Amino acid sequence: MFSAPLAQAETEGEQFASGLYDGTIGKMPIRVCFDAGSVTGTYYYLEHLKPIALRPDKDETPGLLVERLGYDDPTGGIWHMAISGQDALSGKWVSAKRNLPIRLKRKPFTKDQFTGPCESPEFLAPRMRGDKVVESEAVFEGVSYTRLRYVAGPQFESESVSIASFALKPEQSGDTLINATLRKAMPDGSGTSNFMQCMGMMHLRWGADGTFHHEVMPELISDRWLGVVHSTSIYCGGAHPSFWNKRRVYDRQSGEEVDPSLFLTDASFVFYDVSSDDPLPQRLVRHVSDELKTAIGKNWSVEGSDCWQEIRDFPGWELGLARNGIVFEPDLPHVIKACGEAVTVPWSQLDGMLSEKGKAVRDSLQ
Repeated sequence: MFSAPLAQAETEGEQFASGLYDGTIGKMPIRVCFDAGSVTGTYYYLEHLKPIALRPDKDETPGLLVERLGYDDPTGGIWHMAISGQDALSGKWVSAKRNLPIRLKRKPFTKDQFTGPCESPEFLAPRMRGDKVVESEAVFEGVSYTRLRYVAGPQFESESVSIASFALKPEQSGDTLINATLRKAMPDGSGTSNFMQCMGMMHLRWGADGTFHHEVMPELISDRWLGVVHSTSIYCGGAHPSFWNKRRVYDRQSGEEVDPSLFLTDASFVFYDVSSDDPLPQRLVRHVSDELKTAIGKNWSVEGSDCWQEIRDFPGWELGLARNGIVFEPDLPHVIKACGEAVTVPWSQLDGMLSEKGKAVRDSLQ
């Protein structure tokens, strides 16, 4: 836990040292984070849980902060603040109609080398109040499964958050373990999920919520194998939104994830191991062989176009598993993302490139 004292500023205007505070505006309880981001701080009323940015006024008047909603909508509220002591701040909240006292007391928060108070679980977790997971029945290629849909509380705009995953009907020995893995896409209320960490980065940069859309869908369900696609679209405060797909393959007998690059011979592509931060030490496929590149190109809907000519030599591919072959999708930067598509190369076109493991997988699906 981190609970450093609020140091006296060396120069005017620096009195909002990084920290997490609980307190009140008038009689209304609030939680506030100050950090060295694009905004001076972010706060929310514990009753409403919607973030409000605290920015300097246009003249950067020391001790004066202007409230903003969203990206730059003024609320009409202004903070006039002063240091009360080592661990406290006080001041006035002023609007055209009201004048209320502000009293803040520093509280500890969980800190690591990458995050500050606005991204801490102590600031984020209370904002998840009222969330739930809704289950429904669904069918994929004749196989029934359970769809999981995360519903955020009313403090989040409904169109800005959508998270979904699924669970298999437990029939194979590894299905319970796989379902536990797939369930991890659902935020758990701790404030440490990818969803809330994205909101934390937005609090730091904008004092507002971003957008987070993450859908986990089956790509293959067989008695032995499960192919999964993670489709993600987020905006967490950077230069532009981010979009990407990730594919995972699971063995339903063991419940373990399998690296689909092992279905092909080493001569089919160049790879290197990913960092230990990845849940599975997969081989990152970089440049594929000319033979494999030709096979992918035969199935590319824009083969021969300028788009394919740019994609064909791009270093980065996601691999997945379909019933009729292996799925390939280029991992592209934002500026050429529109050129990407997922193509399935049929087993018949992969003859000579399949490893012994790949041949066994092929045979189990035919």
